[in-house]
Amino acid sequence: MKTSISIATAIVLSVTTALAQNNPPTPPGSSTSSHSDSESSTSYSYTVNDDDDSGGNVSISTSSTDDSYSFRLKYDGSKDDQIKDLLYKEMGTNNLTKKKGSDVWVTKSGGEEVYEIKFSKGKLRMELDKEIASEALTKKIEGLGKEVRKMISGNNGHKREAERLQREADRLGREADRMRREADRLRDQEERNADRINREADRLTREANRLADNVRRSGGVSEVVNTLLKDNKTLYDGIDKGTTWVLPKLLPLLTKQLRKDGLLAASEDINLLNEEDGLFVNGQRVSRTAMGAYNTLFRQFGIRDTNSFSLNKTKNHIVLIDNSANLDKILFTLKTANIITKNDTKVLLELNGNSVLKNGMRLSANQTKVINELLLIENVIPAPGKTLSIKNEDNYSLGYSMDKGKTHLGTWVMND
Repeated sequence: MKTSISIATAIVLSVTTALAQNNPPTPPGSSTSSHSDSESSTSYSYTVNDDDDSGGNVSISTSSTDDSYSFRLKYDGSKDDQIKDLLYKEMGTNNLTKKKGSDVWVTKSGGEEVYEIKFSKGKLRMELDKEIASEALTKKIEGLGKEVRKMISGNNGHKREAERLQREADRLGREADRMRREADRLRDQEERNADRINREADRLTREANRLADNVRRSGGVSEVVNTLLKDNKTLYDGIDKGTTWVLPKLLPLLTKQLRKDGLLAASEDINLLNEEDGLFVNGQRVSRTAMGAYNTLFRQFGIRDTNSFSLNKTKNHIVLIDNSANLDKILFTLKTANIITKNDTKVLLELNGNSVLKNGMRLSANQTKVINELLLIENVIPAPGKTLSIKNEDNYSLGYSMDKGKTHLGTWVMND
């Protein structure tokens, strides 16, 4: 059995914001939040600073199942006019009645209530019966809930959700790493149990990657990437030494285009994710209109439309993860070019861009050119600190290694 794991963040991930202690006292002017999720519903509440646009105490709860949807909001009333305008715009006045200072929208079908929306100062309640409501109506009212939550929470809610997703990705990543080590220990003794644990670790890894992708789209950066960006091995000098390495020529033009489009400040770090769904830069999605310039730029340097990658740059350090690399094809190509020979058992290629080291020995400039060109064809962009490690014919990886191999950031293939 072949197991190929594309790890777009790391097996071990961590959010850059420290977790709060259990039930800490809330100092003046602070913000606290709690959030819980289950298969069918989500709810959260939080307190914001007195000088925040959204006012004082805010409580929002949301429940969504196959049968019903419920949204409840209590706050200080500072956003009443905005919420009221939104409700009137979306729901109109056909099913509207006014009762004791409240605006109430009610629709019934066959004697049963389809939905009820009740709005008054500082309060909003929405109830929907999904078994009766049409799909369009369900999407409309659930969309109203999301818009109101965004209106109340603003950027703080966006950051809280990104941090929550990152914490969940970190937890799943750590659990996947623990399970994989446990699988290695049990493999000889209990083959069947080890396979089961590996499958579960793979599932958790995929889930961690999914959550981590959402975080990266929001501009989040994992602790592993932050650690690498402080490591000397990821130091990037930006010098083009004629090795057909694309970054020294691409990065200045890419930075210039990002600043031109208002996606990057003069001294701001770059946190970029390029994938099939689009290009995300520091939490912002590049518009379809602007994407033409970036696609042209990438193609100019041989980066294919199918090349999915993430790029993080802080000052003179860079971390670049290839999310669409085909390691089997890369190994075949390197063997065909005689970079890797049949006599090689364990191989470590350090793919630094301007240089390539094979098991610690520096390869010639011509060999470096060949390797850079071959890698780019297979959707791999070399970068300082990046390695291709071949432990044996059934175990090889591409990316960054940390903690003496306990943590890997990149792609890992194992054939059982």
